[in-house]
Amino acid sequence: MTQVVNLSGNQDIDGILWGWEWGSGGAQDLTFSFPTSSAEYGYQEIDNFSAFTAAQQTAVRTALANVASFTNLTFTETTSAGATLRYANADKIDYTDDSSIAQHTGLHVPGNAPGTAEANPPELGYNGNAPFSAMGAQGDAWFVTGGYTNPVLGSFQDAAGIMHETGHNLGLKHGHVTQDGHGVTFPALPADHNSYEYSVMTYSQFPGDNATNGDNAPDHPTTYMQDDIAALQYMYGANYGATAHNGNTTYTWSPTTGEEFIDGVGQGAPQSNFVLMTLWDGGGTDTYDFSNYTTNLSIDLNPGAWTILDTSAAHAQRADLGNDGAGGAEYFARGNIANALIDPNNPSETASLIEDANGGSGNDTIVGNAADNVLRGNGGNDTIDGGGGTNTVVYSGSRLQYIATLLGSGAIQIADQRGGSPDGTDTVTNIQKFQFADGTFNETEVLNRPPVLAPDPGSPHPLTELANTTNSSSLQELLGTLTFTDANVGDTHTASAAFDTATWSGGVTVPLATQAALATALTDSIGVDGTSGTLNWQFDLADKNLDFLAAGETLTVVYDVTVADHHTGSSVSDTSTQQITVVFTGTNDPVSVVPALSNLTGTIGELPGVTGSSTPDATSGAIAFTDPDLNDRPTATIDTAAETVTWQDATHDYTSELTPTQIASLEAAFTIMPEAGNTNAGKIDWSYSIVDKDLDFLSVGESLTVTVPVVIDDAQGGAVTQDVVVTINGANDAPIAVADSNGTAKKSTLSVDASHGVLSNDTDPDIHDQGHSVVSAVDGVAGNVGHTIAGIYGSLTLNADGSYVYVANKGGLPSQIVAQDTFDYTIADPHGATASSTLSIVVFNPGVDYQAGSHTTLNGGNGQDVLDGSAGHDILIGGNGPDVLIGGDGDTLTGNNGPDTFLFRPHFGANVITDFDSHNDAVQLDKSIFSGVNDMLLNHTVDTAAGAVITDAFGDTITFAGIKAAELQAHAGDFHLV
Repeated sequence: MTQVVNLSGNQDIDGILWGWEWGSGGAQDLTFSFPTSSAEYGYQEIDNFSAFTAAQQTAVRTALANVASFTNLTFTETTSAGATLRYANADKIDYTDDSSIAQHTGLHVPGNAPGTAEANPPELGYNGNAPFSAMGAQGDAWFVTGGYTNPVLGSFQDAAGIMHETGHNLGLKHGHVTQDGHGVTFPALPADHNSYEYSVMTYSQFPGDNATNGDNAPDHPTTYMQDDIAALQYMYGANYGATAHNGNTTYTWSPTTGEEFIDGVGQGAPQSNFVLMTLWDGGGTDTYDFSNYTTNLSIDLNPGAWTILDTSAAHAQRADLGNDGAGGAEYFARGNIANALIDPNNPSETASLIEDANGGSGNDTIVGNAADNVLRGNGGNDTIDGGGGTNTVVYSGSRLQYIATLLGSGAIQIADQRGGSPDGTDTVTNIQKFQFADGTFNETEVLNRPPVLAPDPGSPHPLTELANTTNSSSLQELLGTLTFTDANVGDTHTASAAFDTATWSGGVTVPLATQAALATALTDSIGVDGTSGTLNWQFDLADKNLDFLAAGETLTVVYDVTVADHHTGSSVSDTSTQQITVVFTGTNDPVSVVPALSNLTGTIGELPGVTGSSTPDATSGAIAFTDPDLNDRPTATIDTAAETVTWQDATHDYTSELTPTQIASLEAAFTIMPEAGNTNAGKIDWSYSIVDKDLDFLSVGESLTVTVPVVIDDAQGGAVTQDVVVTINGANDAPIAVADSNGTAKKSTLSVDASHGVLSNDTDPDIHDQGHSVVSAVDGVAGNVGHTIAGIYGSLTLNADGSYVYVANKGGLPSQIVAQDTFDYTIADPHGATASSTLSIVVFNPGVDYQAGSHTTLNGGNGQDVLDGSAGHDILIGGNGPDVLIGGDGDTLTGNNGPDTFLFRPHFGANVITDFDSHNDAVQLDKSIFSGVNDMLLNHTVDTAAGAVITDAFGDTITFAGIKAAELQAHAGDFHLV
């Protein structure tokens, strides 16, 4: 079914209308096919028929897809016979020989000799005239065999072949001629539009070209052009659907191949690097993006207008449309990308407008349309005209990185002030919004010049922390002035200051309290006179906020001071900011002791009733310190020269009695150790530890006071000395009673005064109890003191002061053993502590010589002697008579001639008998020492290199020089336990 198409009144449309259209016009689906046999056609004759090649089929599909993208036609490919549009190759064709059926009859080469291609538009007879196209051939397109086998995009075979013939089949005529149809004359295209730039249906390659000269154009359109699109839309309606890209679409082109990309998807590159096309867009907010171009562009978004990809004489990517064939110059297309005309059936539509455009890095010209355009010049010095609508120009930097100037023409010049001027200097008109990286502004806001605040001439301003002062409220003060100018005299200026940074040379984080104080330390005020003004500032900070600085450290404080202009008519206030820098230099603040956190005294007590103990008596504590200088690391030492030790009781000072050795020992007992983790604050742990035996000399009620000065030094000239006082309290120790020995002849009286009595050799560890002991009991009975008690060989009266009287009996003495009486006695110190020992008295016959000593040599004579070495460390040498040698600790005993008796009492110590004669000498031991003679000789006697050695349970020894144990055992009768 076909229908008449009437004139539209627009020569750009009417110049290519055949006068008929498929169906009733408007939206419809047309089938197309690529017949594989001539039998499908009902023609009179078809010579050398061949089916379309794959390349030809692809070109057809591309052309039909292009038509479908801007009209309401859809196309369905079929392999069935009778498709509306059919494509094939042949050498010759004859539709019919019946001239009453068709004007175009007879066997002929497609397109007539020498042969190209032809098509058969939809058409009916009119006023008795047969249609140009045979009824059975309408919609058929024929191509001479071998002439159109490579219809690549942008080639003659594609544009002047496939696309051209398809246009005929859809109802388009040649644009370079007038043509009558159904009684109406359809004109040629307007002379200036009669070219490939506007239609693929004309034989004129460029305006003024002789259409009969043939085609010598190297380049051809890659799409139907704007007049083709308008004419087809006039007949079949405009497409606003998805296939017309009715979303937000971005169109880009390759500067190196000419390929178009739709939302990044390539549409196929033309045969060479050129662009010649028309673009219809069905709606949405769409963008021409030429940001990849470096040439100078001319972008015009108006319907029917052109975008030129290179405005220079090099006309890069402009299509070469050939020449006049008579030596004329090559004609390059007037543009690269044409915008489709407004929908001819809906002249008020705006959906097809391209709203946005992005320029490249060259000096571009961008013209908007009636839409609300968003235009980006990008690099280069661009000229931008927004056209109608509410338009926005976009820049990559912040507003104040540009200077906007109102030109005499009414245009606004916007100059990028950044290094390298990335956005160049643009001239813009018909722009209502100016979008920058920091917001979108109106013309008034853009044209406003911000104030210019001069740098602070005095920065950095030096200040010094008060030395050796902490927690001071004294102010660190500064005053200063900055100047500013503003070209806008009527602006109302205000000033503000903001704490920016605080950089501490000694650490990362400034104390929070100091940061808080710095935040409000700088204040400002402002004064204005015409186009200039002053910003006065004042800085006040309490010195205590700087206490954390160590000597030589710096605190660099930066403030941002800002002048705002509050420009009339502007929703934003432009500002200018400079920095004021204050540099503080720290001084030393001394370290101090924190008594509340310290333990500065200690007390220890001597163990009562214990002497000679190595058990430590100890106490400890800590000295807490703090240093305001956060990076100081105080250390501690003991001022040994200033240590003191005192010794006293309630009424006496005994300090002078201390020996240097004692003082040194008492002082050395004090040690210090810093705690792990100490910083500018922490603790010094101290301890005092001394073995108890070093305190035995103290009496109960006496005390030692050790005062130790500990020096805490911050190594910056600041130090504090803190005394630690350790009190040592004495305890009572028992006196030490030492065994006494004496001798007298029988029937005699032995009287010993107090100065030589039993107390004379007794001692007391508590020095000041020495000499104050008394005899408190004799043989365990206190009542015996001062009273006579009987022994075996005499009687004893022992007095409290240690003096005694012993009266020897008159009876005979034993012959086998040495006669001696031993009495136990007890002494008591002033505090009731007691000790016991013995008083032994040897009784001998008259005429015996008795000698006693200590640390001496006792020599016997020719007669009978008693040599008493019980006091210890003596050399006893007997004479020629029968002597008695009494051993003590460390004694050497030599009997010499005569039968001698060696006498040993309990705790006799280490003794050596140099000349024991087992045939003549005897040994007498206290019966308490061993259980029996045999036990002693068998179980407690061993041979050594020095001789046989008898050892008792307390480690006391008797060495028999040169004698074997066996000899002693063989003469057990020489030993007596009495």
